[in-house]
Amino acid sequence: MKQLIVDYGLLYNRIAILENQTLVELYIEDLNDQSYVGNIYLGKVVNVVKSMSAVFIDIGTGKNAYMPYDDTIKNGMELFVQVTRDPVGEKGATVTTDISISGQYMVLLPKGSEILISKKLDYDEKFQDIKKRIKEKWEFGGIIRTDAKNASFENLEIELHSLIKRWQEIYKQKNRILKERLIHVDYAFEGLIHKEYLPYVDEMILNSKEAYSLFQGENITLYKEPYPIFEHFRVEEQILESLDRYVTLHQGSVITIDETEALTVVDVNSAGFIGSNNKEETFLQVNLAAAKEIARQIRLRNISGIILIDFINMKSKENYKHLQVTLKKYFKMDRSLPKIHGITNLGLMEITRKKNRKSLKTQLLSTCPVCNGAGYYISDTIYYKKFIEKMKILKEHTKNTAFKVYVSDGMLELLSKEIREDISYLEFIEEKLSIDIEVIFDEALEGVSYRTSGK
Repeated sequence: MKQLIVDYGLLYNRIAILENQTLVELYIEDLNDQSYVGNIYLGKVVNVVKSMSAVFIDIGTGKNAYMPYDDTIKNGMELFVQVTRDPVGEKGATVTTDISISGQYMVLLPKGSEILISKKLDYDEKFQDIKKRIKEKWEFGGIIRTDAKNASFENLEIELHSLIKRWQEIYKQKNRILKERLIHVDYAFEGLIHKEYLPYVDEMILNSKEAYSLFQGENITLYKEPYPIFEHFRVEEQILESLDRYVTLHQGSVITIDETEALTVVDVNSAGFIGSNNKEETFLQVNLAAAKEIARQIRLRNISGIILIDFINMKSKENYKHLQVTLKKYFKMDRSLPKIHGITNLGLMEITRKKNRKSLKTQLLSTCPVCNGAGYYISDTIYYKKFIEKMKILKEHTKNTAFKVYVSDGMLELLSKEIREDISYLEFIEEKLSIDIEVIFDEALEGVSYRTSGK
């Protein structure tokens, strides 16, 4: 069973996909640092660097965006561009001039001329007919998505009208003098749920009354329990597990995952797994079990770019073929559709996965100032989230609105940080929860810790 668990918070909105209660995908929206992916900007070309095969474009976000070199683009030109990848570290966003406007059933491609059909619908005569009729009637290109399976031609036509109208509104901005370069926001949080998640799950459970009113369907439930929704469904626990470098499988074998700037390396080790007396058979069993978990971990951690997997060496070519077929089967569950490029000369399986949003590691772990990036520690995000949930539970269960919180020096520092100019996290939490918190330093507490009591 596939469940979509949506957690609306004060600082972050989070989406979790559970398959038979196991976390397989996580999306986090930082309300103070939202994703740019899908947004359309009227960008201004500031630098064309032929030697780097790069074009740098000002889209008004502080860092110049990047796109591959094109000899038709000159300095000073204004272009409609769409973000395909968020900024990472010192790198700006990646953009493209191949704009796409997404709907529930279709994707409009204003610069295209062909109508493409999802592979899952390609052999359906109904959609071949629809493709022909749309092509005869409209001058734009487009993609008929898998979600259109039960849609009529009339449904597609209505949505196509809407998408074209949206594009025409965007195009009108080209000759206007604009203060803001952002022209179109592709996904609101609820839009993201509707388009990318809800069609693929059996049920959705969310903890916001306001958001609940925006969704319709028998498979949508409002979570009313006082206990945090991610705690209730064991999501929080599984998130912390997904941040570990080591993943131990149930039969004792171990997977090690090392993410770097250039690529990700995954190592498979039989460790405590004994298996049969036949070594080749044992190694195949370990590799097949690891393949299933690796596919889940890549999807969950949102690992992208080049991925190299060091499976346990096997002698049989047939076993390697079986392993690749198995891994490909598990990758079909991943909407980013990782590609297997085969075995390298060094015996590593090479995989690539499309880059889109930030990885889980980037979002939830902070670079260690002591080791200068060689290792990581749990970021402020998790501590703030747990502290907020704790205060919410205390307020709801005790009916108090004033609390004493005894904190370590690490926790004191966190609560004193500014979330925005002139407002600290502590003040922000007090304001949002309508409570009063008296913070008291306790030298007996260590690390980033605290204890609470009513006033």
